Amino acid sequence: MNSLALQSLHGQILRFTGVIDRFGGFPQSGRVIQTLCVRELRLASTDQPVTPDHWWFRLREDWAQAGIEPGDTVLFTAKVQRCTKGWDQPIALDGGARYRRQQVVGLGGRIRDVVVTHRAQRHSVVVSELQEQVRSQALLLADAEAQARRLEIHRDALLQDVRELQERLHLVTTRCRILDPATTRSLPPKTRRASDGRRRHSFFAREAMQNGAGFASLGR
Repeated sequence: MNSLALQSLHGQILRFTGVIDRFGGFPQSGRVIQTLCVRELRLASTDQPVTPDHWWFRLREDWAQAGIEPGDTVLFTAKVQRCTKGWDQPIALDGGARYRRQQVVGLGGRIRDVVVTHRAQRHSVVVSELQEQVRSQALLLADAEAQARRLEIHRDALLQDVRELQERLHLVTTRCRILDPATTRSLPPKTRRASDGRRRHSFFAREAMQNGAGFASLGR
C-alpha cells in the first residue's frame, strides 16, 4: 500500500496509529523538555501508512496518563497542520551563521484520546520465559540422566547373566565329555583329536599293566 502524504490531509483532525519508538528531550530556557518519537505512523481509518512515517511529540499529560513504553502500539487523535521540524541549512549573516527551523506539514502537538492498543513484551517477561525454559530443560535432562543410569544398571545385570551362563555351559560341556565320550563326535576336530589321544593313552596303560601282571606270575 502506497504511503499518504500528510500534506494532502492538511487542516484535518484524524485518528492515527503508531509505535512508541523512544524518548528524548531538548533544553529550553534552562530546563529539559521531554519528548517521544512515534514511528510507523498510519491513518487509523484505512491502516494506510503516512509520510513522514515518524514524528516527535512533546511528552504531555495525555501520553503520560496512558503509561506508554517503547514498543507499545498506540491510537491517538491529532491535527494535521503546519509545524517546524529540524533545521534548515545555515544562512550567512554579518554576525555569523544563523539556523532556521524547517517548515513542514505534520502532526500538531496537542494530541488527545491516547489509547495503548498493544503492549510491547517487557524484558522482565522475556527473562521469565527464558528462565522457565531453562527449568523445564533441566528437568528433562535430569530425567534422561536417571533413565540412562537405570539402563546402565540393567546392562550390567545382563552382562553378569551372560558370564554366569557361559561358565555353566563350560562346566556342563566338560562333564559331558568325561561321562559320555560319544559326545566328542559333535566336537570340533581339534577337540576330538585330543579326546582320541586320551583314549589311546588309556588303552596302552591298561595293556602295560596286564603284561606286567603276566610276567610276575611266570616268575613265581
